[in-house]
Amino acid sequence: MLRSITNGWVKLFMVDIDGFEVDRITRNFFQLHYNSVDIVSKILQDDIWIVKVFLFSFGQNLSRVLSIESKTGRILNCE
Repeated sequence: MLRSITNGWVKLFMVDIDGFEVDRITRNFFQLHYNSVDIVSKILQDDIWIVKVFLFSFGQNLSRVLSIESKTGRILNCE
């Protein structure tokens, strides 16, 4: 979704990251270090995407939670 905001003289455009883009960001973040990335759930909460993933690499199964800012797609946290 593209929204415009007028702030004094400057018109800013803000883009909300959708679910498909969240999937892409999540997979790109984890794919370098893990063989398999399974996105279990994703929830938009207070302008932050909370993404739960299961990861598999070299016989290890792990779960992680990734926080992604919905306006920019910036990764805020990985637990």
